[in-house]
Amino acid sequence: MNGTKTFITGGTLADYLLVLLCDRTSGQVRHDRFSVIMVETDRKGFEAPSLNTSLASVPRTQLKSLSAIVRVPKANLIGTPGRGFQQFYGVLRSHRLHVAAEAVGLAQGAMEQAIQHVRKRQQFGKPLASFQVTQFKIAENGHTN
Repeated sequence: MNGTKTFITGGTLADYLLVLLCDRTSGQVRHDRFSVIMVETDRKGFEAPSLNTSLASVPRTQLKSLSAIVRVPKANLIGTPGRGFQQFYGVLRSHRLHVAAEAVGLAQGAMEQAIQHVRKRQQFGKPLASFQVTQFKIAENGHTN
């Protein structure tokens, strides 16, 4: 197996990865050419260097080591050969909900921090929250308290 994958969440922490690979011999329809295989991260030729990102609490990596050939036995295939795209698509659909929930939580946390800041920060002897322009900015972003 060879190839490159950039931006893997938790890739530096994993002992095993599920990889969607293109198996050119398993189908004539484009989506039927993919299979899922489990790759042990301690295999010869495999590397996963860290990427420097702004989300320091969630390590990200690039699997550029797959640019060299990594030997993985056929026994590591997961599910039916040629059905990997369908397998991954099912996971991706539920993952989208997780990402949306994470985005809503981050936005809510940012709004709460902004409100705390404008209540505490003093300008001209008054909290920023007492100025109408600041109140409008908070209100326009959906917060009514």
